[in-house]
Amino acid sequence: MNANASILLIPAYRPSVAFRDLCQKFASDCRLVVVDDGSGNSYADLFQEIGEIPQVTVLQNAVNLGKGAALKHGINWILCHTSASGVVTADCDGQHLKEDVDSVRALLDRGRGESFILGVRGFDGKVPFRSRFGNGLTKLLFKFFVGVGISDTQTGLRGIPRSLMFHVLGIKANRYDYELSMLVVAKDHGFRFQEVPIQTVYIDDNRGSHFNPVLDSMRIYFVFARFLASSLATMVADYLVFSIAFLGFHLALFPSFLWARSFAVVVNFLLVKKFVFRFEEGTIQPLVKFLGLVGVMLGVCYWMVLSLHERFGIPVLAAKALAEGSMYLGNFLIQREFIFRQRKPT
Repeated sequence: MNANASILLIPAYRPSVAFRDLCQKFASDCRLVVVDDGSGNSYADLFQEIGEIPQVTVLQNAVNLGKGAALKHGINWILCHTSASGVVTADCDGQHLKEDVDSVRALLDRGRGESFILGVRGFDGKVPFRSRFGNGLTKLLFKFFVGVGISDTQTGLRGIPRSLMFHVLGIKANRYDYELSMLVVAKDHGFRFQEVPIQTVYIDDNRGSHFNPVLDSMRIYFVFARFLASSLATMVADYLVFSIAFLGFHLALFPSFLWARSFAVVVNFLLVKKFVFRFEEGTIQPLVKFLGLVGVMLGVCYWMVLSLHERFGIPVLAAKALAEGSMYLGNFLIQREFIFRQRKPT
């Protein structure tokens, strides 16, 4: 067997007995790494039997750390102990058929390490509600906020080239949000996405899945909740200073804008850098870009407020809220894509 061939990685938490036969089937023509994510003593015999299958390596977490942590454990081990060109991840519940896994592995092994391969489900026919709802929600939000159209954001069948494996190890998420974070990291580092249609298989109406479409989608998109929270805090600071300057000290509209925005920009930059995007690659470069964005936004916002107030008679404070609200999404996307985007490691 080719030492550089991709390796199959399966994280498992309290799998059914049928998982042993699944491992036997998968390991018939490839190397398999299984991570027992703290399933407990009652599953020790099952994992011991799996570890005795030829070409299977079983790793263990002492306690349940989450699917993301289990994947990172396996990826780290593969990078440290093998020369595999990549890793194919699959779920332990039998949803992924061997022929589909083989298709993803074949594409990964034939590729140049530039594509992140996704085995995507069609979601046609009888699909459990939480699977259809969960994927529909994350697909919509991912396209809206990240700008990449992926038909199945939650698929567990993925082909990850070795060069991308190093990058995804740095992701802090440890549960189902880790898999979506993989997509963001791959996009940030210039990897192409290649989708491979796979069969949609649900065992017992997908009751074996530990994914919660509501709670885990909230974890996945917590970055946007943080952005909203930072925006609200900045808005409070901005409006407080603006109101004091405009109503308390009776300054003109433009000086009031300047005082309010100068104070708010400091608050906003610190919150967005540290709290929202958790950017740790320096301060000067993003600060310069951030100030440039603030300057452009200030000019556009001032023009909009002035137009709304003088031409349509809308009160100044209400006009300011309308102007800044209309620019909110664009402001987020510019910061996400151009200011606080992580650079490719050299």
